[in-house]
Amino acid sequence: MDESQARELCNRAAAIVGNGCTPEQAVEAAGMFRMAADAGFPDAQFGLAEMMFNGIGMERDIAGAKDLYQKAADGGNIPALFRLGGILSEVEGMEDLPKAFSCMRRCGEARFPPAFGVLGDMFYYGVGTKADPKEAINWYRLASAAGDAGSMFKVGCMCRSGIGTEKDDDAADAMFMVSAQAGIPEAQFEVGYAMYSGRMGGDKSDAAKWYSKCADRIPTAK
Repeated sequence: MDESQARELCNRAAAIVGNGCTPEQAVEAAGMFRMAADAGFPDAQFGLAEMMFNGIGMERDIAGAKDLYQKAADGGNIPALFRLGGILSEVEGMEDLPKAFSCMRRCGEARFPPAFGVLGDMFYYGVGTKADPKEAINWYRLASAAGDAGSMFKVGCMCRSGIGTEKDDDAADAMFMVSAQAGIPEAQFEVGYAMYSGRMGGDKSDAAKWYSKCADRIPTAK
């Protein structure tokens, strides 16, 4: 099987799975991925691993998916490297935090946006590496620029507290606002409080609107 044939199989399988397939179609798609994966194509190994990890078209097999993610990552597939890092950091019995950090670091260096916020957390909490707030906020900022609303909130918190960066209330409020607009409840609460206290433009009726948006998730907002 040459590369063009493998690519065609992968595209057909991905189209089947992406269109809300039936169980029978899922089995067919998995067979397509497997043919190309057995021929050594990293993208097919990744596709098959995704189906195996989620139990689509086959029994769920996390250990088997991990091995396939590793093969795909060794072949240069960055999304597979990201999934492998997730398994190594989150799946009980398979944890290898230093290796998980190494996987995520390589994904970050390859400019794979989903890894940015994860790396921020790993540096902030010292997961698989030494805690480093300055590195953490750098990765959170990259994640924020890529549209990660949760990381925007974390940048706001670090700017507010002066952790990993200079204390900057204006920068914190700006990050809280964009995060709140993206639907993060904790950021909505911060915006509500900032308006209520007069630190941010708006009056108490505006503050009430922001409190109402997060009241179902944050009891204090009620």
